[in-house]
Amino acid sequence: RRVQGARAAAIDGYRRVTALEPTLAEAHRNLGSALLEAGEREAAIVSLQTAVALRPEFAAAVAQLARALTAVGRGAEAIPHYDRLLARDPRIEILDKYAALLAALGRYEASASCYRDLLTRMPGNGRLHANIGHVMHCLGEFRAAIEHCRRAIELDPRLPEAHLHLGNSLLALNALYEADAAYRAGLEIAPDHAALHTAHAMAERALGRLADAEASTRR
Repeated sequence: RRVQGARAAAIDGYRRVTALEPTLAEAHRNLGSALLEAGEREAAIVSLQTAVALRPEFAAAVAQLARALTAVGRGAEAIPHYDRLLARDPRIEILDKYAALLAALGRYEASASCYRDLLTRMPGNGRLHANIGHVMHCLGEFRAAIEHCRRAIELDPRLPEAHLHLGNSLLALNALYEADAAYRAGLEIAPDHAALHTAHAMAERALGRLADAEASTRR
């Protein structure tokens, strides 16, 4: 309650500042930040949009706005904000979020390009290899996806998504036993991973192991 009270007081204070100084971008950004912390995302977006409109070069506000829009399912609106950020400051963490957003929006070619850029900077990052593996799968480039996912597993064997994406691409190439093995390896790491159970059940059905498929589906 004490934290909630302090947060409410901060929001009230920032609202007073924006009323007194409506052209002060920092005040609108501070209000947006406080609203985000309070879980009021839509109201926060309005404040952050005001801050960015007042100061288009305000990188911190642009970054928060892009993240907030993505969080409420308005990712397409976040794209130009990420473009603006990356034009000024192509930091790894910004490009990483942008690549994931592009993939979520089905813009796989653009996402793959971002991940390739990231991998030139961090070639030993298993998560990035797993992510581009998923994107390559979505592009129908199954062999490239398998290569990236296997590299991800070499770098970080405990990435369940790497095993999942590997299995999906092997399944797409009808390599049923290898796909089944990939899903089983992933489930050993993450036994409650719903997507792995669903994919494993598909592989088991394709192999004619209907009882095992049913057991995997129930988990």
